[in-house]
Amino acid sequence: VRKTKEVSIIVACISQVDTGLALQIHMHAAVQAGATEEEILAVINLVGDWIGHVARIRALEAWRI
Repeated sequence: VRKTKEVSIIVACISQVDTGLALQIHMHAAVQAGATEEEILAVINLVGDWIGHVARIRALEAWRI
């Protein structure tokens, strides 16, 4: 349940083109809850396809850090 919650929050942050810090916090929490780096990257790419390149770039930068 926590993993799903954190991944959902990541999607919400990406869709709002949120700051990198908020994304980093929730990406870390998702990993702590069992999400893999590949799962998070897949979410970034999926959401980025629908929302836009600026959101994807910010999310990828947060994921890289």
